[in-house]
Amino acid sequence: MAPIHDAIHAFDVAALRRELAAGVSPELNDSDDDDDDDDIICTPLYLAVIFASVYPKEKLEERVAMVAALLEAGAAVDARSYNDQTALHATVSCEAFGDIIDMLLAAGADINAVDGDGDSVVATAALYGSAPTVKKLISAGARDLDQALVAAVSIGRMRNCAPLLRAGAPIPAEDRTDRILRTYESTPNHRDRLLIVRARTYIAKISGTPGGFKAYEREHRRRLTAVFANKFPALPVEVISHIVLLWAHCGDYDYQDYALPRAEHWRMVSEQIEREREAAAADAEE
Repeated sequence: MAPIHDAIHAFDVAALRRELAAGVSPELNDSDDDDDDDDIICTPLYLAVIFASVYPKEKLEERVAMVAALLEAGAAVDARSYNDQTALHATVSCEAFGDIIDMLLAAGADINAVDGDGDSVVATAALYGSAPTVKKLISAGARDLDQALVAAVSIGRMRNCAPLLRAGAPIPAEDRTDRILRTYESTPNHRDRLLIVRARTYIAKISGTPGGFKAYEREHRRRLTAVFANKFPALPVEVISHIVLLWAHCGDYDYQDYALPRAEHWRMVSEQIEREREAAAADAEE
């Protein structure tokens, strides 16, 4: 490897800046100084994002500084690296890299780039990233929402489904989301299989709701509001409904299997708080 790549591996921002100031190209692939044709093509910008990304919060400040230095030095934001991926492809898999995503988008990264497997940036985020990242990409103009939703359901990323549905992604047919599920036929209780089944059940319930996702979202809010209205009769229903809207991520999950037990939990918490207040008041009177 060249010194610029050594600097990135060491998260040494000062050394990286020295290399760039000395005229080293921010496009120097880590295979450019080697005769081995089997080397993985990897630009410094891609390397700064992908290296040690299994520990995304480690050296995060230095990583952000390296990306900034490379962009300032003129690194091509859409240069292709391993499997024809751009740096943005590599970034959207890590929730901790939100600032880096912002920097790449501000530098003009192609939000609809497609890699060597045919995966768009938003489909990659739906597969491996988080719901906030998916939302950010949609807001920035990501297309290919159809395939992104297929990806999220297929791998069991249920929380990534809601922003795609809310943005208008069509509900996929079941046969488009069962490829990975079929690999778990011999291990029906495998955690990953259960996550996929949960996501597919969620999509099926939305599909079976007249009016689609928006109606499912409204019904979710209505049911949760009814639960809390029964437990907190002193609060106006309109206030409870607004609280539910702000708190409950209505439509983002299977409310029958998840939200109602959660509501019961908070009812018990509130009753415990009230008992503690009454006990404290009684102690104060003695």
